[in-house]
Amino acid sequence: MAEPPHAMSICFSAIWWYVVFHQGMLDARLEREAVRRSVPRFGIGFVAYAGTTLSAFVSPLAALILFGLIALYYAFEHRPAARELDADAGPGAG
Repeated sequence: MAEPPHAMSICFSAIWWYVVFHQGMLDARLEREAVRRSVPRFGIGFVAYAGTTLSAFVSPLAALILFGLIALYYAFEHRPAARELDADAGPGAG
């Protein structure tokens, strides 16, 4: 049975894949190619969590440090930035 970090990673990756590959789910200002390039970066969490869990059998302290590093990695925003908005896009734009 997968532990919570593995389950979270799998669920988040599934949601992200769904959003990325279904037209209209993301803001039109986001560059599609940049968003698609983000898929592996978000999906690597499962591999990182699995490796860290296995490292706990060798060194629990190392596993704790690695889990902290993974948390720091995901604490920062990794979404692609929106393109510049048009200057006269109208009232309420952006």
